Amino acid sequence: MSTTRYRLPSTDDALAMDDATGVARRIAEGDISSLEAVDAAIERMRHADPVLHAMVCERFDAARAEARRSPALKGKTGQAGQSINTVFAGVPSAIKDNTDLVGHPTLHGSRAMPNKPAVQNSAFADQFLGTGLIALGKTKLPEFGLTATTEFVHGEPVHNPWHTGHSAGGSSGGAAALVAAGVLPIAHANDGGGSIRIPAACCGLVGLKVSRGRVADNDMAKDLPINIISDGVVSRSVRDTANFFAAVERLWPAKHMPPLGLVEGPGKEKLRIGFTSQLPDGDDAHPECRAGMLAAAKLCES
Repeated sequence: MSTTRYRLPSTDDALAMDDATGVARRIAEGDISSLEAVDAAIERMRHADPVLHAMVCERFDAARAEARRSPALKGKTGQAGQSINTVFAGVPSAIKDNTDLVGHPTLHGSRAMPNKPAVQNSAFADQFLGTGLIALGKTKLPEFGLTATTEFVHGEPVHNPWHTGHSAGGSSGGAAALVAAGVLPIAHANDGGGSIRIPAACCGLVGLKVSRGRVADNDMAKDLPINIISDGVVSRSVRDTANFFAAVERLWPAKHMPPLGLVEGPGKEKLRIGFTSQLPDGDDAHPECRAGMLAAAKLCES
């Protein structure tokens, strides 16, 4: 295959170039229906996935049925023009394949896992879908999410839409590739040692690992000596990520943690960040990586 930038054949459809907040607002205002948004995402996915190899399985018929039932709410509503409990009502998305979604197996990127459909959603999947998002299917991750690139011994790796010869990162590489390509405006991701942040960096997205306890514990956490996993999203806009966590908090306030609220700009407190260009083995990062990190640090400082 050619190693060039992947481009959708057209964005002249219901999704247009909007982020998830924008799509939700247009659904709420009646400009488009949820079914139109879901159909547009399905058509985009059918064109993109043979190139990007980002999907594990699809649930298009179920997503369309859910879209037909999705309300188009109007009046005094929340940030995205929706009821505060369904800020992304009717917006197409996807769930990473290390999280139980009823009716589909959870394969963790491995052929060793039993191909047995889940009988119920994980706690986080309920939170994710509770914001109004509609899952079109499940996205790929490397085997058990253990590597920083989403590729496999057997089969095609997930390709980066900005340059299909490059990695989309990992472990949430499938989700990041679809969002960066414009197939979906937002998608589920989770992070233990960088699995949201790495693919977000590779694909030019917003990827935030929130403090543990902000959302429901990941099912894998109980098998770890220390819970290092946080679930969340990859998105193309800061406001989508902020709206997502605000919506989850309104439905399921985090216990023993201060309120987060809807973050719409800088806080009053002067914050500090730390950074290093030294790798775990003591060597310095590649000069291009170090330059990018310093540029980001200077932007934050400003």
